[in-house]
Amino acid sequence: MSNKLHPRKAVSDLTAALILIAVTIAIAAGSLTWLLTTYHTIRKPEILRILQETRIYYNEENSKWVLRLHARNIGETTGEIYKIEIIGWEEIETRITINPGEEINQEIELSKNYTPGTWYVVKLYMKSGTTYIAQQNQIPA
Repeated sequence: MSNKLHPRKAVSDLTAALILIAVTIAIAAGSLTWLLTTYHTIRKPEILRILQETRIYYNEENSKWVLRLHARNIGETTGEIYKIEIIGWEEIETRITINPGEEINQEIELSKNYTPGTWYVVKLYMKSGTTYIAQQNQIPA
């Protein structure tokens, strides 16, 4: 068969350059995405220990329900709590910073009414993307 029916054409230099640029951008975007999604596992995040004194109670002095949050950061970086959720009841936007080795004992006023003798689950949301769940807290009757 002769080449007159199907002549071979080379890819132009411009087309080859555009293909190389597109492949380079695709590889860079994939690498950047991987790096950003796994960053928190590469570095050492905060490690919180929620201590037993964490509980919900009724403060009779100001007639409000209060969450007493007692936690210790045993990690190597500063942790920042940006939201606290009492699952199924309410979410509280907050900004609590806990430095490495630091222990906090903070009281947060709640806006809902809670029932004594009931179990509640408290969830802490960290800026690092980590979430912590405190033990189920039963309000003393």
